[in-house]
Amino acid sequence: MRVESVNIGQRARKVWQGQEVFSAIDKAPVHGWVQLGLLGFEGDEQADAEHGGADRAVFIMPVENYRRFHIDAPYGFLGENLTISGIDAEQVTIGSRLRVGSALLEVSQPHMPCWRLAEQVAALPHWKTAGEFVKSYCESGHVGFYCRVLKEGLVKKGDGVSLFAAPQDQRPTFETVTVRNLCLARVHPQHPKSRPLLQAAVQTEALSQSWKEEIAEQLALNQ
Repeated sequence: MRVESVNIGQRARKVWQGQEVFSAIDKAPVHGWVQLGLLGFEGDEQADAEHGGADRAVFIMPVENYRRFHIDAPYGFLGENLTISGIDAEQVTIGSRLRVGSALLEVSQPHMPCWRLAEQVAALPHWKTAGEFVKSYCESGHVGFYCRVLKEGLVKKGDGVSLFAAPQDQRPTFETVTVRNLCLARVHPQHPKSRPLLQAAVQTEALSQSWKEEIAEQLALNQ
Protein backbone atom coordinates (compact mmCIF):
# COMPACT_ATOMS: atom_id res chain seq x y z
CA MET A 1 0.00 0.00 0.00
CA ARG A 2 1.28 3.41 -0.95
CA VAL A 3 0.24 7.06 -0.92
CA GLU A 4 -0.19 8.02 -4.57
CA SER A 5 -1.28 11.57 -3.85
CA VAL A 6 -1.82 14.02 -0.97
CA ASN A 7 -4.60 16.45 -1.85
CA ILE A 8 -5.84 19.64 -0.23
CA GLY A 9 -8.32 22.34 -1.19
CA GLN A 10 -9.74 25.64 0.00
CA ARG A 11 -13.32 26.76 0.49
CA ALA A 12 -14.46 28.55 -2.67
CA ARG A 13 -17.60 30.03 -4.16
CA LYS A 14 -19.15 27.84 -6.87
CA VAL A 15 -22.34 27.73 -8.91
CA TRP A 16 -24.30 24.46 -8.67
CA GLN A 17 -27.63 24.05 -10.48
CA GLY A 18 -27.93 27.78 -10.88
CA GLN A 19 -27.30 28.53 -7.20
CA GLU A 20 -24.24 30.01 -5.54
CA VAL A 21 -22.75 27.78 -2.83
CA PHE A 22 -19.46 27.31 -1.02
CA SER A 23 -17.48 24.12 -1.55
CA ALA A 24 -13.99 22.79 -0.88
CA ILE A 25 -14.47 19.69 -3.03
CA ASP A 26 -11.77 20.70 -5.49
CA LYS A 27 -8.67 19.13 -3.99
CA ALA A 28 -5.32 19.36 -5.75
CA PRO A 29 -2.17 17.28 -5.27
CA VAL A 30 0.61 18.83 -3.21
CA HIS A 31 4.26 17.83 -3.16
CA GLY A 32 6.63 17.35 -0.27
CA TRP A 33 5.79 16.80 3.38
CA VAL A 34 2.40 18.02 4.60
CA GLN A 35 1.56 18.40 8.28
CA LEU A 36 -1.42 16.32 9.42
CA GLY A 37 -3.09 17.54 12.60
CA LEU A 38 -6.05 16.28 14.61
CA LEU A 39 -8.50 18.14 12.36
CA GLY A 40 -6.85 17.40 9.03
CA PHE A 41 -4.07 18.50 6.71
CA GLU A 42 -2.55 21.92 7.02
CA GLY A 43 -4.09 24.20 4.39
CA ASP A 44 -7.13 21.98 3.75
CA GLU A 45 -10.62 23.37 4.33
CA GLN A 46 -14.25 22.18 4.41
CA ALA A 47 -17.35 24.12 3.45
CA ASP A 48 -19.93 22.63 5.82
CA ALA A 49 -20.40 20.47 8.91
CA GLU A 50 -21.04 17.33 6.84
CA HIS A 51 -17.33 17.20 6.11
CA GLY A 52 -14.38 17.48 8.46
CA GLY A 53 -14.18 17.51 12.24
CA ALA A 54 -12.20 15.13 14.44
CA ASP A 55 -14.15 12.04 13.29
CA ARG A 56 -13.66 12.94 9.61
CA ALA A 57 -10.25 14.57 9.64
CA VAL A 58 -8.91 12.61 6.64
CA PHE A 59 -10.82 11.32 3.61
CA ILE A 60 -9.12 8.35 1.91
CA MET A 61 -9.95 7.02 -1.55
CA PRO A 62 -8.56 3.76 -2.94
CA VAL A 63 -6.82 4.60 -6.20
CA GLU A 64 -8.58 1.64 -7.86
CA ASN A 65 -11.89 3.51 -7.54
CA TYR A 66 -10.80 5.93 -10.25
CA ARG A 67 -10.71 3.00 -12.66
CA ARG A 68 -13.75 1.26 -11.17
CA PHE A 69 -15.98 4.32 -11.61
CA HIS A 70 -14.45 5.57 -14.87
CA ILE A 71 -13.02 8.75 -13.35
CA ASP A 72 -10.56 10.17 -15.85
CA ALA A 73 -9.34 13.06 -13.72
CA PRO A 74 -6.37 13.99 -11.50
CA TYR A 75 -6.26 12.54 -7.99
CA GLY A 76 -8.20 14.70 -5.56
CA PHE A 77 -11.11 15.04 -8.01
CA LEU A 78 -13.28 12.85 -5.76
CA GLY A 79 -12.59 15.17 -2.84
CA GLU A 80 -10.16 12.86 -1.06
CA ASN A 81 -7.15 13.96 0.98
CA LEU A 82 -5.20 10.75 0.40
CA THR A 83 -5.31 8.60 -2.71
CA ILE A 84 -3.89 5.21 -1.73
CA SER A 85 -3.05 2.19 -3.90
CA GLY A 86 -3.41 -1.41 -2.76
CA ILE A 87 -6.20 -0.73 -0.27
CA ASP A 88 -9.84 -1.78 -0.57
CA ALA A 89 -13.10 -1.11 1.28
CA GLU A 90 -13.59 -4.86 1.63
CA GLN A 91 -10.44 -5.31 3.73
CA VAL A 92 -10.68 -2.18 5.87
CA THR A 93 -12.74 -2.43 9.06
CA ILE A 94 -14.20 0.32 11.21
CA GLY A 95 -11.47 0.80 13.80
CA SER A 96 -8.65 -0.34 11.53
CA ARG A 97 -5.52 1.71 12.00
CA LEU A 98 -3.24 3.02 9.29
CA ARG A 99 0.35 4.16 9.70
CA VAL A 100 0.92 6.81 7.02
CA GLY A 101 4.18 8.71 7.10
CA SER A 102 4.72 9.56 10.76
CA ALA A 103 0.96 9.83 11.44
CA LEU A 104 -1.42 7.20 12.83
CA LEU A 105 -5.06 7.11 11.65
CA GLU A 106 -8.18 5.21 12.73
CA VAL A 107 -10.98 4.37 10.28
CA SER A 108 -14.22 5.98 11.49
CA GLN A 109 -16.88 5.60 8.75
CA PRO A 110 -17.52 4.89 5.06
CA HIS A 111 -17.80 7.77 2.62
CA MET A 112 -21.19 8.43 1.03
CA PRO A 113 -21.13 10.95 -1.84
CA CYS A 114 -22.71 14.36 -1.35
CA TRP A 115 -24.66 16.10 -4.11
CA ARG A 116 -21.68 18.31 -4.97
CA LEU A 117 -19.51 15.30 -5.76
CA ALA A 118 -22.34 13.59 -7.64
CA GLU A 119 -22.84 16.63 -9.86
CA GLN A 120 -19.11 16.95 -10.46
CA VAL A 121 -18.74 13.31 -11.53
CA ALA A 122 -21.90 13.49 -13.67
CA ALA A 123 -20.13 16.02 -15.88
CA LEU A 124 -17.65 13.31 -16.98
CA PRO A 125 -18.32 11.50 -20.29
CA HIS A 126 -19.11 8.07 -18.78
CA TRP A 127 -21.98 9.22 -16.56
CA LYS A 128 -25.38 10.46 -17.72
CA THR A 129 -26.73 11.76 -14.41
CA ALA A 130 -25.61 12.41 -10.85
CA GLY A 131 -28.11 9.81 -9.64
CA GLU A 132 -26.58 7.15 -11.88
CA PHE A 133 -23.16 7.70 -10.31
CA VAL A 134 -24.49 7.73 -6.73
CA LYS A 135 -26.39 4.46 -7.31
CA SER A 136 -23.36 2.73 -8.82
CA TYR A 137 -20.99 4.05 -6.15
CA CYS A 138 -23.11 3.24 -3.11
CA GLU A 139 -24.48 -0.10 -4.29
CA SER A 140 -20.99 -1.36 -5.09
CA GLY A 141 -19.89 -0.81 -1.51
CA HIS A 142 -16.46 0.03 -2.90
CA VAL A 143 -16.33 3.47 -1.38
CA GLY A 144 -13.77 5.68 0.24
CA PHE A 145 -13.64 6.19 3.98
CA TYR A 146 -12.93 8.74 6.69
CA CYS A 147 -10.37 8.54 9.48
CA ARG A 148 -9.65 10.35 12.72
CA VAL A 149 -6.06 11.20 13.59
CA LEU A 150 -4.67 9.34 16.61
CA LYS A 151 -1.14 10.71 16.19
CA GLU A 152 -0.22 13.82 14.27
CA GLY A 153 2.63 13.69 11.80
CA LEU A 154 4.02 14.43 8.37
CA VAL A 155 2.77 12.72 5.20
CA LYS A 156 3.96 12.88 1.59
CA LYS A 157 3.35 11.23 -1.76
CA GLY A 158 5.20 7.91 -1.97
CA ASP A 159 4.87 7.03 1.71
CA GLY A 160 4.17 3.40 2.45
CA VAL A 161 0.94 2.60 4.29
CA SER A 162 0.64 -0.08 6.98
CA LEU A 163 -2.80 -1.41 7.92
CA PHE A 164 -3.45 -2.81 11.42
CA ALA A 165 -6.56 -4.46 12.89
CA ALA A 166 -8.62 -2.63 15.49
CA PRO A 167 -7.61 -3.40 19.10
CA GLN A 168 -9.30 -6.61 20.28
CA ASP A 169 -11.40 -4.90 22.94
CA GLN A 170 -12.84 -2.48 20.36
CA ARG A 171 -14.00 -5.05 17.79
CA PRO A 172 -17.75 -5.64 17.33
CA THR A 173 -19.24 -8.81 18.78
CA PHE A 174 -21.28 -9.83 15.72
CA GLU A 175 -18.72 -9.85 12.93
CA THR A 176 -16.04 -7.65 11.50
CA VAL A 177 -17.70 -4.47 10.26
CA THR A 178 -15.89 -3.51 7.07
CA VAL A 179 -16.26 -0.25 5.20
CA ARG A 180 -17.90 -2.14 2.35
CA ASN A 181 -20.43 -4.20 4.26
CA LEU A 182 -21.42 -1.26 6.46
CA CYS A 183 -22.00 0.88 3.38
CA LEU A 184 -24.16 -1.87 1.84
CA ALA A 185 -26.13 -2.30 5.08
CA ARG A 186 -26.95 1.42 5.10
CA VAL A 187 -28.02 1.31 1.46
CA HIS A 188 -30.11 -1.88 1.93
CA PRO A 189 -31.36 -1.78 5.55
CA GLN A 190 -34.14 -4.32 4.84
CA HIS A 191 -31.72 -7.05 3.79
CA PRO A 192 -31.72 -9.95 6.32
CA LYS A 193 -28.02 -9.48 7.09
CA SER A 194 -28.20 -5.71 7.50
CA ARG A 195 -29.88 -5.35 10.89
CA PRO A 196 -27.42 -7.45 12.94
CA LEU A 197 -24.53 -5.78 11.16
CA LEU A 198 -25.93 -2.30 11.87
CA GLN A 199 -26.48 -3.29 15.51
CA ALA A 200 -22.85 -4.40 15.70
CA ALA A 201 -21.68 -1.19 14.05
CA VAL A 202 -23.43 0.99 16.64
CA GLN A 203 -21.50 -0.88 19.36
CA THR A 204 -18.18 -0.31 17.60
CA GLU A 205 -16.28 2.31 19.57
CA ALA A 206 -14.42 3.73 16.57
CA LEU A 207 -17.55 4.47 14.50
CA SER A 208 -18.11 8.22 14.12
CA GLN A 209 -20.71 9.75 16.44
CA SER A 210 -22.83 11.01 13.54
CA TRP A 211 -23.09 7.51 12.04
CA LYS A 212 -23.92 5.99 15.44
CA GLU A 213 -26.81 8.41 15.77
CA GLU A 214 -28.04 7.92 12.19
CA ILE A 215 -27.87 4.13 12.43
CA ALA A 216 -29.66 4.13 15.80
CA GLU A 217 -32.49 6.13 14.19
CA GLN A 218 -32.53 3.78 11.20
CA LEU A 219 -32.79 0.74 13.49
CA ALA A 220 -35.60 2.31 15.51
CA LEU A 221 -37.61 3.01 12.35
CA ASN A 222 -37.18 -0.54 11.05
CA GLN A 223 -38.08 -2.51 14.18
